Amino acid sequence: SYILMLAGRNDKAEDIDFFIGNLTDAYKVRVLSIMASSEIPAGIATTGDISALVSRIRDTLEKLETSGVGRTVVRIGDILKDVYDDIWERVANPGLAGIDTGFESVNALTSGYMPGDIWIIGARPSMGKSTFLITTLLSLAKRGIPTLMISREMGAEVMVERILSAETGIKFSDIRFGTVKEKDKFILKEKFEEIKKIPLFMDTNFYGDINYVSGIIRKFVRLNGVKVVAIDYIQLLVERDKDQTAELGKVSRALKLLAEDLKITILVASQLNRLLEMREDKRPILSDLRQSGNLEEDADVVFGMFREYMYVTDPTLIDRLEFNCLKQRNGRIGLLKLKFNGDIISITDPKNSSNYLGGLSNAKQAKKEGDQLGEPSERLVE
Repeated sequence: SYILMLAGRNDKAEDIDFFIGNLTDAYKVRVLSIMASSEIPAGIATTGDISALVSRIRDTLEKLETSGVGRTVVRIGDILKDVYDDIWERVANPGLAGIDTGFESVNALTSGYMPGDIWIIGARPSMGKSTFLITTLLSLAKRGIPTLMISREMGAEVMVERILSAETGIKFSDIRFGTVKEKDKFILKEKFEEIKKIPLFMDTNFYGDINYVSGIIRKFVRLNGVKVVAIDYIQLLVERDKDQTAELGKVSRALKLLAEDLKITILVASQLNRLLEMREDKRPILSDLRQSGNLEEDADVVFGMFREYMYVTDPTLIDRLEFNCLKQRNGRIGLLKLKFNGDIISITDPKNSSNYLGGLSNAKQAKKEGDQLGEPSERLVE
């Protein structure tokens, strides 16, 4: 019956590393258990040469330490062809190397969502973290790219209402309080039909820890092909009675390893320390994450969000959102200016923006020059 159960499983090939890892760990535990319970006591009782016993123990530990890790070590020549082909693919199709974020300015600065990357979106409350996550996942899902939103502070119904508001242009307050105008009811019904077909998944288990979250992510990547995951927000994955800094460090590392293992992008919203409020300039800086475990170190990309209107009641500032790239492991940093619309709770690229749109023009020019150069005279062979 056990064999029949195994035959009926629907595991995919990409899960093999996970199962091999579990099997290797179980083997190590068994060897250590045998060594501790029988071999060491027997060796002490029967030999006078303690140094020989220590040497045997050291040899066993070294073998266990390296067991199962050889799969992660590669010779440069073994991966050179794949890297070479990837580079020429980008030369032939310049611009985005990753998945389109839904924001032209963000694309031009970062080249999109890359597999294995962790993005941290850091801000104080009410700056727009959740709105950015929902907006970008919705953009991907509308293009048929499966996405997963894991929220620990907002129910699925409220997220859907926000999406409907942003998509229809109907004020969120009208949707929330049932004051939708007669002329907008048809638009709302149309959007209902459109949105229900898109591959956007939502998990709102407010009590799930990092183990639960990891399991949910693995499940939806395996069953639904999810490419980008958003978590809102990371501090809510840690129990309040535990050491927040140490626990957040474990969570951020687990998420980074998960992104690498599954070849997905994980977007993580993070609250910033309230000490930021004591500064004259309250714009986020990279060191504001240093009170949050290893977020700064584990992140591939870090953006800080800031809306001056939250501190200065000036009507001319109400829609201004600073989206500042504070860290990018494989690219440049810089300030982007986005538009925040509080009525429909959405974030967009402003019209006539002077953000990094020039980068896209440069990509088109690079393609033109590449076409003139032609194909390389020869390809690398295995």
